Amino acid sequence: MNWSLSVLSSHSADTQPSIVVTFDSAKYIFNTGENTTRAFLQSPRRWNKMRALFFSRLDAERGMGLPGFLMTLADGGIKRVSVVGPQGLLHFLASMRLYLYRDTISVNPIQIPLLCPTGEGEELPVYKDENMSIYALRAFPRSFSASATSTPSSSTPADTTNTSGMENPSESTPVQNFLKRKHPPSSSTSSSLARQIPESFLKAPHPHPEALRGQEREWWRWMVVGRMFKPFDPKQQDQVQSGPKKKKGRKEDPSLDDALSGVMIAVANNNSTSTCPNGASVSASGNKGVVEDMGEGPHPKRATAPPEWYKRLPVFSLRDLSSPSPHPNRSSFSNRPKLALNTTSQPPGAENPGQPTLSYLLVGPRVRGKFNAARAEELGLGPGPGRARLARGETVTITVTLPDGTKEERVIRPEDCVGETEQVGVVLILDIPTPAHIPSLLHQLREGVCARVLEKTKEYNVRAVIHILGGDVLDGGEGERLWKEVLLRFDKETHHLVSSPKHTANRVAFTSAAYAQMRLNVLDPDMFPSQQFKLEPEISLSSIPDVPTTVEPLLANTLVSIRPPRPPVLDPEAEERDPFHPCLLNPAENPILSDQTRESFEKTREEVRRREGEMMGRKKPGDDVVVMPLGTSSAAPTKVRNVSGTLLQIPNYGSILLDTGEGTYGQLARAFGLGSEGVDKVLRELRCVFVSHVHADHHVGLARVLAERAKLCPRPEPLYIVAGHPVLLYLSEYSDLEELGMNDGRVVTVPADGLLGGQVGSESPALQGLYNALGLQRFEIVSVRHRIRCFGCVVEHRDAWSIVYSGDTMPSDYLIAAGQNATLLIHEATMADEEAELALAKAHSTIGQAVDVGKQMNAENILLTHFSARYPKMPPSLTSESTHPTIAVAFDHARIRIGDMWKLKAYLPAIEGSFEESEDTDEEVLAVIDQKQSHEGIKPRQNYNPAEAGESRIVDETS
Repeated sequence: MNWSLSVLSSHSADTQPSIVVTFDSAKYIFNTGENTTRAFLQSPRRWNKMRALFFSRLDAERGMGLPGFLMTLADGGIKRVSVVGPQGLLHFLASMRLYLYRDTISVNPIQIPLLCPTGEGEELPVYKDENMSIYALRAFPRSFSASATSTPSSSTPADTTNTSGMENPSESTPVQNFLKRKHPPSSSTSSSLARQIPESFLKAPHPHPEALRGQEREWWRWMVVGRMFKPFDPKQQDQVQSGPKKKKGRKEDPSLDDALSGVMIAVANNNSTSTCPNGASVSASGNKGVVEDMGEGPHPKRATAPPEWYKRLPVFSLRDLSSPSPHPNRSSFSNRPKLALNTTSQPPGAENPGQPTLSYLLVGPRVRGKFNAARAEELGLGPGPGRARLARGETVTITVTLPDGTKEERVIRPEDCVGETEQVGVVLILDIPTPAHIPSLLHQLREGVCARVLEKTKEYNVRAVIHILGGDVLDGGEGERLWKEVLLRFDKETHHLVSSPKHTANRVAFTSAAYAQMRLNVLDPDMFPSQQFKLEPEISLSSIPDVPTTVEPLLANTLVSIRPPRPPVLDPEAEERDPFHPCLLNPAENPILSDQTRESFEKTREEVRRREGEMMGRKKPGDDVVVMPLGTSSAAPTKVRNVSGTLLQIPNYGSILLDTGEGTYGQLARAFGLGSEGVDKVLRELRCVFVSHVHADHHVGLARVLAERAKLCPRPEPLYIVAGHPVLLYLSEYSDLEELGMNDGRVVTVPADGLLGGQVGSESPALQGLYNALGLQRFEIVSVRHRIRCFGCVVEHRDAWSIVYSGDTMPSDYLIAAGQNATLLIHEATMADEEAELALAKAHSTIGQAVDVGKQMNAENILLTHFSARYPKMPPSLTSESTHPTIAVAFDHARIRIGDMWKLKAYLPAIEGSFEESEDTDEEVLAVIDQKQSHEGIKPRQNYNPAEAGESRIVDETS
């Protein structure tokens, strides 16, 4: 049974490390940071056969690609997956309930308890199937204290041992003492939790979930997650364990599985008394009773959301780990140790070491040696049950007749006929965010299953170790010394792949997009600036003293074959699919442009220079405002275009983000570069974020933007978030897991409903603060026509210019009226004009409809964006030849002065020709779109053959 691991993405400006483990029958991915789906599109890897997703932490860096990736898996035909992560996983998933809904995929959440249940027997894996047994290693930072808190019947004093260091390995820290104690099993799997939910709780109304107490909070979260996806059959779920192996003699109640099936179905159906009809439910007001969908996927039945779904989830805190046993009848567990985090407030920008993390130990399949039939025949063992027993490792006794006719008993041992069993391949994936996490990780590596695996070198062989390190670990001090102790736990032949911000080059992750930008840069370097990247790291790993030669950087598209064992190599197919680096490194042999395109660009530049001379001195209000599209694709990313996001930079005031789809932070970092003068400066100058609606492609990237902004020091000016209730509710709930600055004045939320039609005047403190920050005289919200509650906005400045943003909408009379005489209209143009019927069904606009809205609005400029992924590079040509208004098409990472919008229009024919000669295609996106359309009863696009486009590779290709 061969298997391997591959590095889907590494640490860069727009990606975080994601590791894919591949068997013939299944794939497993470890961490899905933002842009995971897009990384698959760029990579030779495929997401087919994905069986389980694992998370080391629940934050934007490690997990914010999950919602988009789950929707991609569902739309790509994956029927069920397990999602495995630390305590808080159910809260993480449940917080997405208003935008992550798929009734075509079953999701089995496996929440790993932070309380390690030791001392009752052999440690069991947190996940197990026919391919692997996966164990969780819990790493607590030094600031994490564990003590046995006294109960009324106990006088055990709190543990006050100093946790400041591990200079003497023989000294135990409180964390180690805690890990050595006996703890009751803590439920982690959906099945074990389901068994604990009383029927009375399932059937009872819960109008105020935030008021739930104790284990009821977790029950509620589990019920919410159970309704977000297709119910799964617990009898077919993967083998997972959360505690030590049960002692012999204990028996499970056989009726529990049947009861569990009923519980899960009840969760899926509870309060679901009606469904939405097929097709779009278009409204200019709210669809508050409908589960928000993704807009582009197949949703034949969207369950009606109970009213309590619009109420806040119970607050999640790691302090909850000290709550009583989840089972209401198990009061004997009331003396369990309680955990306390060091929650001392830290200044913005300070490294917070208080979050425990998980690492994973992957133990592969045991491959027996080959059976030597000829040798068995020589020993007198013919075909039959005896050979089978021998192959299973049993000793067999037979009676044989010797040449002289006498009989004797002969004992045949497995080693007489069976070749030596192969060493079991092992992989470790270590997440070490700070030096403070290393002591407890070392303790885990020295005990339990890790010690057995690392010490029994004849039985096990650790082929590869992935190190995902925070920026302070390899700092030349204590962190680096402790990390070298981690290296010493492994054989000298073990391969180590290391991700560290300073030791990993900020390489281009999405080479197709960078290649497109490189070509456009030839046309206009100011409007299409090159992406920011580095080919070499700030510090080389080889410069660290006393590091083995088997330690190397974690690079995207690295392959490591575990069985058969081979050293890491870069995937040659990935190099063949890379259009960017050959042109960058060897332009003589790999010209960026053909002669024909270069000539077309030159003619276009000459025409633009001529018109610039004629327009000299004609400056209008708003000409210097810069519009930077960060994502121009609808619903799903492509190789060249990310999902929705637009940055408005207002000179001398600050900036506004209009929608923040997944990967928005990465797009900013790739455009402006990393560091205090790059993306950090942009975040510091950001004054407002407007989110049009709760569809994932419009707001999932906001959490990472807020998390990164919250780290800035000194503290930036307040950021105003204007959004609807579902988005603000989601941010509030997610902020239980990661610091976003929501509760200390760094973020000010402004409900969008309150700004409808200018309802709130300048007397509103929040609105007055927003106006003063950006020099505005009007920020009006407009309700537009989409499948769910959606808003457009009108931003009017004191300097006599205005920008209108449509959000997702069909042509809207309200928007036309509110945006009269706009300087710029940014309008969605999802569909081509010939797809008007499809646009109506999905409540979007065609290109022609968007242009018509701008003309009725009397807008000076129209910028079209939000193009369907059916057009991976750029939308169909514009048919309008009018000079007023100026109509232009948005491109990711273009920097467009409003006063230069006419240039972008003039460039369009040359840009079109440039894209037509490029052979780089988005086969996977196109195939999935057609698969989704077939579910919806929509005819595939003309002139597109899914088989030729590689649809079979998505479904069948192993790696």
